[in-house]
Amino acid sequence: MTRRIIPRLIFALVLAALVGSGPAAAVGLSDEPLLRIEAGLHAGPINALAADSEGRLLATVSYDKTLRLWSADTGKSVRIIRVPIGEDLEGALFGVALSGDGTLAAVAGWTGGWEQGWSLYLFETGTGRMVRRIAGLAHRVVKLAFAPDGRHLAAVMRGKNGVRVFKVADGALAASDSEYDNDAVHLDFAADGRLAVTSLDGQIRLYDRSFARTARLRAANGQSPYGVRFSPDGALLAVGYLDRPQVDVFQAGTDLVYAFSPDLRRADNGSLAHVAWSRDGRTLYAGGAYERGGKAPLRAWSEGGRGSYRETPLAAKRIVQLQPLANGEVAFASSDPAFGVLGAGGRKRFEHRSPLADFRGLADHFAVSHDGKRVALAFQPFSSASHLFQAGEASLAPYTPALGAGLMLPIREAKDVEILDWEHDLRDWGQRRTPTLNGRPLALVENETSLSLAFAPDRQSFLLGTHYRLIRFDRSGKEIWSQRLPGEALAVNVSGDGRLALAALGDGTLRWFRMADGVALLSLFPQSEDGRWVAWTASGYYGASADGDQLVGWHRNRGPDQEADFVPVNAVRAQAYRPAMVGKVLETLDEAQALRQAGIPSATPLARALPPLLRILDPNDNSAVAANPLRLRYAVRGAPGQAIRAIKVLADGRPLHRFEEEDVAPGAEIQRSRDIVVPDRDSELALIVETEGASSPPASVRLLWKGVRRDGGGLKPNLHILAVGVSRYRQTALDLNFAAKDARDIAAAFERQAGRAYGTIEVRLLTDAQATGAALRQGLDWLKATASPLDATMLFLAGHGVDDAAGRYFFLPHDADPAGLEASALSYADLRATLAALPGKAVFFIDSCHSGAALGGRTDQAASDTTRIVNDLKSGENGIIVFASSSGHQLSQESAAWGNGAFTKALIEGLSGSADLLKRGYATAAMLQVYVGDRVRDLTGGAQTPAIAIPNLVPDFPLARF
Repeated sequence: MTRRIIPRLIFALVLAALVGSGPAAAVGLSDEPLLRIEAGLHAGPINALAADSEGRLLATVSYDKTLRLWSADTGKSVRIIRVPIGEDLEGALFGVALSGDGTLAAVAGWTGGWEQGWSLYLFETGTGRMVRRIAGLAHRVVKLAFAPDGRHLAAVMRGKNGVRVFKVADGALAASDSEYDNDAVHLDFAADGRLAVTSLDGQIRLYDRSFARTARLRAANGQSPYGVRFSPDGALLAVGYLDRPQVDVFQAGTDLVYAFSPDLRRADNGSLAHVAWSRDGRTLYAGGAYERGGKAPLRAWSEGGRGSYRETPLAAKRIVQLQPLANGEVAFASSDPAFGVLGAGGRKRFEHRSPLADFRGLADHFAVSHDGKRVALAFQPFSSASHLFQAGEASLAPYTPALGAGLMLPIREAKDVEILDWEHDLRDWGQRRTPTLNGRPLALVENETSLSLAFAPDRQSFLLGTHYRLIRFDRSGKEIWSQRLPGEALAVNVSGDGRLALAALGDGTLRWFRMADGVALLSLFPQSEDGRWVAWTASGYYGASADGDQLVGWHRNRGPDQEADFVPVNAVRAQAYRPAMVGKVLETLDEAQALRQAGIPSATPLARALPPLLRILDPNDNSAVAANPLRLRYAVRGAPGQAIRAIKVLADGRPLHRFEEEDVAPGAEIQRSRDIVVPDRDSELALIVETEGASSPPASVRLLWKGVRRDGGGLKPNLHILAVGVSRYRQTALDLNFAAKDARDIAAAFERQAGRAYGTIEVRLLTDAQATGAALRQGLDWLKATASPLDATMLFLAGHGVDDAAGRYFFLPHDADPAGLEASALSYADLRATLAALPGKAVFFIDSCHSGAALGGRTDQAASDTTRIVNDLKSGENGIIVFASSSGHQLSQESAAWGNGAFTKALIEGLSGSADLLKRGYATAAMLQVYVGDRVRDLTGGAQTPAIAIPNLVPDFPLARF
């Protein structure tokens, strides 16, 4: 179907974005921590984009309630800043501005609604600290701009409240104009300090440098002016419109006089609401909801807007902001969400696109099992099923017809019940219609748009998904319950047993609800690009893929006048990682009962077990360092029930220093200074707070070394590798086929790297009868004794691994007795202690996911949960690169035809050159991660998925050279 965007509908949709959709639920800050998605990019539509005057720093804000700072040079994330939020819309951000020097960011939107007036916030970009809240505003602020001199901040508001100008120094009101007949929607400063404002009352207003209004021009033909930009010399003012694909340019002196319109041929749909000039004034840009070929393009006119145009496809949805940068580049943001930088020649220098699953078009293919535990999903819009989530196994796998057997599509018909006009295709909105039941309108809120429908199996009730609610009606049209949603209900279904309601949402999540009363039970967030996922209950118990445990976390408000905290769920993984809960909560329909059945003791609520937090005050990110020691200033904030023991200092994810720290009262913050010696190279310096049972998320800064390097900067690291493989056990029932050979072959593969990726290589190989418990412990001691900060250290384990009744992992050496694990096996605690203490680069290869049959377990499952090990070791406090043969309780496959296990075969191929897909002459850890993951899935027909994780703080480096 060809998408046609009707201007009047686009106008309504953008207006909804400005004002929020649906009725405001009870507003207010949450006193309890809230679970929020953290995908690395925005998890909701981007609403605004800003840049500093040098074009070095970019800022984006979103419905996801975050302000994100980015390097305009590299596109890398600089900082995430979180505003105070509430359960519903409180905290959604519509506008952002950066001061000219990039030191301050101002944001606003649905902010401060718990008070009599609304608020906007100012933050230091270097620290993320909130420096001021300007409160008591008459309405919500939708757009912001700093004056060129940095002394004033202008804000435009909803309603008939117009524009306010505040002094940046103290937040005092400097000027205002409330003579508006509708929402003020956009604004821009000229280089000389004049201000232009557009409004939905159809007028464009001009203010002088003292903020006195000098001109007011009504747009022709009842148009709704929106985007507005001065040319670099201030002589011209470009205006885009919200309700049509039109751009006008005015002479901007003391008055506004129409000058010209650029070539608008073929711009016959949507809008060109957003405009910008190149910094030299030679190019005029516009974009919005106008689409061509299924994409929203950026149109660029030469000769200052009077010449020919070029179009560059940019967005799947709407372009929402344009910001000119140096060298003819322009930054763009879209509601997809996506943002990036377009070069002067029209090529994207970088682009970050949404990692969210796009469930548009899933409504007709949303198949669910009888018990609601298995669900078919499509991550790309308007496509067939690509993945299957299995809650009982806590796994996400590529979809196959065999896996999808028995799944049921939504029921859309019932005897004597006719529901019409319920479906609104997001590609072709048309006129919004009210759904009817047997000719009578269903009771929806004004402007609420229905999107999806499914009857219960008994046809006595049905689910209706709208753009912000899930509603259950009985067959007469009476509402039974409704749930407010964090995104559009793009697809809904009911389990075959009628116990569960399911909804696939526009925020990329899948949600399960109790059909009887709508209580939320489970949420799933799958990453569309890399296969990571996390599923969590309402209280925060979760299951996750390798590296998936950082995709959701706890947002903790600190009051209205301070930035909020964020703690990934993996910070409390010892208490919260409970993959069995993913399936149990759907069986019991009650989280407390599921906890009892899963054998999880009642304890302090997870939201109250969050660790203390730390922030680095000095040095700032990307600081130059020329000599040691470095003076380090940091602040530590206490948390209830979490006594602080020490501060751990890391360089590039590896241990550098550790010093004791005094405890801090809950909620209180202390500041400290220490002198530390840092590496004589560029490095990522990180600090972590350690408590008795948890560690804080790392706070980090990038250091740029400008002094002398002791190693000259060109030496190859030495490699120390302990390779262990046990095929022959003292208890012969445990015997395996290829574990010993796998260890020998891996050792040989790395030995071939002498003089290539490494200087000297030391290998300690233990196989079969050599691999006793005593020998393994001696081997670990050898690793600790030989490793240095400049070295690489590796551990390869192949054999049996098992979890005991308490969920603790043990690796079985040759002389192990499964009945006496603590006395005879190598504990995970010993493995972790060794690996975490290694001073240089550390890599752990593990293949112990063999059948549990010989250990008295199930024949179709491994006896240990590998994902738990991977996610613990790659965490900030441990910092280990982990390559595990399989995920969760999957079995590792081996074959005589391969001569190895599938995992080892893929590793050896990758280390021999196959992982160098771009023919660069080397294979890094990240390159090997991609190759091994794909190769093992191919070899095993999808039955085995390696669990591989590279810590965020550890830089990628070559494991092999060719």
